[in-house]
Amino acid sequence: MAVSRLRNIILNASLLVIIGTGLCLGQAPLPGDPAPGPAVALDILGVVKGGTPVELLRTDLGGSEGPVAASDGSLLFMSGSTITRVDPQGRFSTYLQDASGVTGLAFDTLGRLIGARTDPAQILVLAPHREVLADTINGVPLLRPNDLTLDPRGGIYFSDQPRRPGQRPVPERRHGLLYRSPDGIVRQVADDIKAPNGLVLSPDGRVLYAADSYGEFILAYDIQPDGALMNRRNFGKLQGGPIQTATGIQRSADGLAIDGDGRLYVASRLGVEVFDPRGRHLGLIRIVGGTGPQNLAFAGPNKSLLFVVRRSSDLAHSDGGSRLHGAGEVKIEVEILTLAPRQVCRSCGGASDEAV
Repeated sequence: MAVSRLRNIILNASLLVIIGTGLCLGQAPLPGDPAPGPAVALDILGVVKGGTPVELLRTDLGGSEGPVAASDGSLLFMSGSTITRVDPQGRFSTYLQDASGVTGLAFDTLGRLIGARTDPAQILVLAPHREVLADTINGVPLLRPNDLTLDPRGGIYFSDQPRRPGQRPVPERRHGLLYRSPDGIVRQVADDIKAPNGLVLSPDGRVLYAADSYGEFILAYDIQPDGALMNRRNFGKLQGGPIQTATGIQRSADGLAIDGDGRLYVASRLGVEVFDPRGRHLGLIRIVGGTGPQNLAFAGPNKSLLFVVRRSSDLAHSDGGSRLHGAGEVKIEVEILTLAPRQVCRSCGGASDEAV
């Protein structure tokens, strides 16, 4: 692995973190550690170098979602109703406006930007033109599409969540996972998830990983030649499982990302949890304060950076009392490890990947 001098970027109120690949946001000190200081990462074998500090760059964005890598190394993500672009030099610009309700983004094999939209409930092409790909299943409306991942054939898996109060109920539909085949047919492939959320494929395209926001485990399914799913199983147990609070259940897992060695990265309520291909928990990169990370994606040169986004009005801080202060910008240079290109998954779908 090569070591380079790069900047971490954290945007808070939509917390956006650039983390050197294999590298993640700082892991917080444990209770009882020495006096508070800058939050730093602890070693996770093959993933993160210990001692990497957390960096805060911006605090002026609204809630963010749906990070996805573009072929030039830039990152796209939702910020309100706008899709924002971060170029490889860390500069921000507006990529596309009028994208309200979109929470998941992915590029297909034709280079089109595809979105999962909660309201109106759609899977649609956002660029270079607008086109609705799916808004019904067997003539019945979709519920609330949240995240999506594309298979190598151009099929689209997407999570369809229960509708929220105020949205017209669709009693004849059950939430779950849906698949839009390359010929445009939409069918339900799983209805056994209480709160379906983030999705991503394994590097070989044979397994679909799914987050259940009210579950203790990341789920895995074997993908069949026709796109159907079989052999549902618990893949990895989260440290940041769901908890009951005074205002309801605080979710466990949200967005997912994967690297070329098959390690799974999960945005949980505690931070970024990392699993090996067998489901063994490798470590936790703690992000404390607010609601925890919302989604994550590999981007940058050779997808050598991990981006994490969060929807929160609080600044991230560590368990040990270390807190990131300030409005505006804080810019600090930091050493970041970069993974060899073979370690970065360039064809795995998900709201964090562009086909190349």
